[in-house]
Amino acid sequence: MLKKFGISTRPQLQTTKFHGGAKQREIHKKVVPCSQCGTKLVRFPSLIHELNFCDDKCYGSWRSENFRGESNPNFGNSALVGDKNPNWKGGIQYKPYPSIWGNLQFKTEIRERDNFTCQNPECKGGDDKLVIHHIDYDKKNCDLNNLITVCNTCNVRANYNRSFWEARYKEIISMKHKSGSTINSNLN
Repeated sequence: MLKKFGISTRPQLQTTKFHGGAKQREIHKKVVPCSQCGTKLVRFPSLIHELNFCDDKCYGSWRSENFRGESNPNFGNSALVGDKNPNWKGGIQYKPYPSIWGNLQFKTEIRERDNFTCQNPECKGGDDKLVIHHIDYDKKNCDLNNLITVCNTCNVRANYNRSFWEARYKEIISMKHKSGSTINSNLN
């Protein structure tokens, strides 16, 4: 039917009586070399590209050899560096934490208040490392109402869409105060 419109169709494939035509698929595979190590790869034509790699290790080796210095597509691109990056927050990562931040008892009391669990209701539970997060993102503000226990994964997530997470975590701390779940720290 397509031939009358000038559209060519695929050639009819050889089939076998065994394995429901499994041999038919093997007929169309091609052999290509790995672009890094030269190992012969058997691929369908639709999976053959300009560069073919047998595994991630070969791909990583090829990238490290071919994307150095000026051959790196991002070489000299200052579009996303420093204040040109959309996540730039004014260089706040270099500001020091106050001395109370180094006090392990202080952090333990916060984790204890939060039952040693991530307080993010949307947490998917994939990370066991608990960290203390500054709700208002001001690392100098170590007021107990500004600190919440989250897992490392949720802490990283909170660096995007900061206004949402700030409001969400403030709401959680507010609910803790209403329920009477507070800590009495004289470390401030």
